[in-house]
Amino acid sequence: MYAVESLDVVAHEAGHAILDIYQPGAWSTPDLETASFHESFADCSALLVTLSDPAVRRSLLAEAAGSWERSNQVSRLAEAMGRAIHDNYGPGAVSDPTRLRDARNDFRYAPPETLNPGAPEAALAPEPHSFSRVFTGAFYDTTAWLLARALKKEPGEAGVEEARRRAGLLLARAVETMPPGDLRYREVALRMREVDQEEAGGTATIGIEESFARHGMRLPPLGARPRSTFAALRSLDPDRPGGLAALRAALGIPAGAKLARGGALRTRAGHREQLVHTEEICVRHPSLGRFSGLTVRIPCGCTLTRNPQGEVEGLALAPRPRRGAREWARLIRPWIRMNAIDPARGSRSGSRAHFLERTPFRLTETGRLERVYFD
Repeated sequence: MYAVESLDVVAHEAGHAILDIYQPGAWSTPDLETASFHESFADCSALLVTLSDPAVRRSLLAEAAGSWERSNQVSRLAEAMGRAIHDNYGPGAVSDPTRLRDARNDFRYAPPETLNPGAPEAALAPEPHSFSRVFTGAFYDTTAWLLARALKKEPGEAGVEEARRRAGLLLARAVETMPPGDLRYREVALRMREVDQEEAGGTATIGIEESFARHGMRLPPLGARPRSTFAALRSLDPDRPGGLAALRAALGIPAGAKLARGGALRTRAGHREQLVHTEEICVRHPSLGRFSGLTVRIPCGCTLTRNPQGEVEGLALAPRPRRGAREWARLIRPWIRMNAIDPARGSRSGSRAHFLERTPFRLTETGRLERVYFD
């Protein structure tokens, strides 16, 4: 089986690249949930690309016959690769030979650091490909909810395409407007709901809430979280007098701290950009063993969107994380338990060697933790 011939696999890898463009800070974070979202976003991308094929849409309608709660040819991702892994490595590697992962699942959220790294494929584990199935399952259920609704208005292929487009837009707009830093499942879901409220009058809100609740992520009632006013957002505009100082204060970083501009991308009505402050934190804790003293790079900052006139119309903040050594150690320990960090400092091995050793992280000569690859 040649992975490059699989549309699911190619779309998955392209999904990683797209997320890197919009949220580059998600690449190297030690946050396990963010790494898992990276994998989920890639799987969601594969699902959406698969649904863009008219032949697949027709076949799906015939197979599902309205029963979206069952596994189907679209929810089953990377079927050929799943079969190849099953045949070569046995059912312990992939419990169901008909897929690599299934977006239609019943996995429920639990803090990833509390899960067993040695859990079998049929159970939830902290490894990002495994834990990604929680968000992917919620996204699939949201898509299925939209699909059932769309087919009542537009039976046939047109309804499938409308649901695919709507689900993809919710996820894309959420990722586009999230602040730099960690991408936690519940926060992404909340942003999807906000996008739906702002841009579509809340037509998908019930579906989002029900789907994420089914996977253990109950969202607070609408209006429970205060939203910034437009005037307050304008006061943080870095291009206005005093705006940069106000932004630094809101982020909790020192006056004069560097805020790098990046991620300038055109949107449907204007453009968005990110201002990011990155600091290195040395983590010393006895529970890290030989990895005690490693350094992590942590971003904070804001993502802002401007209208065609250049005025700020939206701004999302990620303040400087205030974690002690114990909290940082809690985030890093699962990677150590999974043997995901090459312990040799200053390793110059290429990404292929790290992939074969299943060590997505390495340490620089100064002990900084850096990611080598996503797969």
